[in-house]
Amino acid sequence: EGRLVTFTEMLIHWAVHSGRVRLGTLQMGTRLLREGSFVHGQAAVLSDTHRAKVERAFEESRRRLWTLLQGSTDDVFVDIFDDEMATVRRRPLNVERLMMNASTMMPPTDTPMSGVAFDMRLPSGPMERTRRAIQVFAHLRDLAESIK
Repeated sequence: EGRLVTFTEMLIHWAVHSGRVRLGTLQMGTRLLREGSFVHGQAAVLSDTHRAKVERAFEESRRRLWTLLQGSTDDVFVDIFDDEMATVRRRPLNVERLMMNASTMMPPTDTPMSGVAFDMRLPSGPMERTRRAIQVFAHLRDLAESIK
């Protein structure tokens, strides 16, 4: 339980506060938390305090999206939001692809010119930061819903 709790705190900090985690890492982490917080099919490992931390992280990601929405054109944001939510649902985590990707062993880059896929690098520019914020929101929302 102690390791899972520490992992929860680290993941939330990386995803919401520092923004220095790859989307692939976030996706893998939320999956591990979702599956690791269940013992014999029953949610038993995470305490109410840690569930509240996940919920707060989700709320923080929601506030970040709200801030981005206020600073952009509504139609553009809605289009990006729809595309990114579809991407999250359409592309489930492929652990084999993640493990075969050499870029996971290197420090995260933030330039699209590196040829590294978006989920394996940090965002570059306001459009990619918006895309990342939407995907963080989607993953944290799914995690928060699954551990309730």
